[in-house]
Amino acid sequence: MIENKTNHDSDLKSYIDHFELKSKLPEIPLPIFYGKIEEFSNFKNQFVCLITDNKELTNDQKLFYLKAALRGEAELIETSDDTSQSLFSALEERFENKRAVVDIHIQNMLKIENLNFESSKGLRNITDSINKSLRALKSLKLDCNNLTNAILVNITLERLDKGTRKAYELSIQTKEIPS
Repeated sequence: MIENKTNHDSDLKSYIDHFELKSKLPEIPLPIFYGKIEEFSNFKNQFVCLITDNKELTNDQKLFYLKAALRGEAELIETSDDTSQSLFSALEERFENKRAVVDIHIQNMLKIENLNFESSKGLRNITDSINKSLRALKSLKLDCNNLTNAILVNITLERLDKGTRKAYELSIQTKEIPS
């Protein structure tokens, strides 16, 4: 019985050793940064994971990839040293501004257009816009509390058409502040 198990394990190992993966994953595109402050954190995270932390790349290659990833205002940044570290530090100095990012996302929520008529697409747009800003604010370690929930609900309700707002008010089963 033990001999059979050993033979089976050996056959299984042989099978695994000769198994070839037939499907190939698509290449991951290089993240691009256009110089929008609110997009820098996402760009930074992606670039660090794909390029900066890649031990197989030389510093010159990392610099080449970083320069290739920059567009618009971000492409214009110059440094005294021609290294990926100095360029990345200059990008962080210019575009890593927590206060500005918070301001941008709050303004985005306040600028959401009002719905003039019932529209599922319009409701999705409002929801998506608010959720996008909330995710970005949470990534900056800003948490929601009862006050922010009350403000967000009121901002959202102001954007809804009268029929949808009335249906929402009729659906409320509690006097508590909704989240």
